[in-house]
Amino acid sequence: MKSILEDVYKLAEKRGVPVILDTDDKDKAARYEHLGMKLDRVRNCGEKFHMYDLIREGGLLCLS
Repeated sequence: MKSILEDVYKLAEKRGVPVILDTDDKDKAARYEHLGMKLDRVRNCGEKFHMYDLIREGGLLCLS
C-alpha cells in the first residue's frame, strides 16, 4: 500500500491536486493517516456504519 500511495502522491504533486479517498474501515483509515493522509471527517451512514474521508493536500496549488 505504501508504494502505491507514494506513486499517487508524486502524480498529485506533479499535477497540483490533492489526494482524496474514503473507506468504511476504521483500521484502514488509521493506516492511511500513518502514510500521510489526514482524516477530514467521519460520516455516520447508519447504525454501525461509518465512512472515513481522508485527504492529502500536499499537491494542492494555491490560486490566490
